[in-house]
Amino acid sequence: MQNDVASKFFDLKEMEDKENSCTDIYLSPDTTVLVGETNGPIPKDAKGTWIVSEDGTSFTMKILRTYDSGKDVVTDDDDDSISSSGDFTFHVERTFTGEVSKTEG
Repeated sequence: MQNDVASKFFDLKEMEDKENSCTDIYLSPDTTVLVGETNGPIPKDAKGTWIVSEDGTSFTMKILRTYDSGKDVVTDDDDDSISSSGDFTFHVERTFTGEVSKTEG
């Protein structure tokens, strides 16, 4: 079953609270995931891995996204001073699991 999903493009649909996003992914034959365009938050970097179980029925994919954040904010003080939360990087790793089946048609 691994060969049936390798070398194919998929739309990964995710929901975070009330927000929905769709990300293009490609399952490479070497079991890496190439992460493409998304209409969700834009990561600095994104990569992943995937595997199908030996019996061909279960699928696991892990995607690690890296984001940069932090910004300067003008405060309401009389001197219009700038407050900074500082630049920082954070990582989000998600694991997706499910079943794999082949349909005729």
